[in-house]
Amino acid sequence: MTKALLFWEVIEAVESLSIPEQEALVGIFKRRLVDAGRERITAEIEESRREYAEGKGKVMTPQQIMDEIRS
Repeated sequence: MTKALLFWEVIEAVESLSIPEQEALVGIFKRRLVDAGRERITAEIEESRREYAEGKGKVMTPQQIMDEIRS
């Protein structure tokens, strides 16, 4: 069984990499975060469309949305 690394252990491991390797790692994680965000938004859109199709949603103007947020 693999032991999960603690956050500080990960930081130390990353610091042991060369600067170019650290930069590459940062780039990889930035892309993964963007992809994860995109997937989350896609799932929310699909859920909203499903709810609207089921009659659970309603069409609102931007002003109505802002009013609801503020209330």
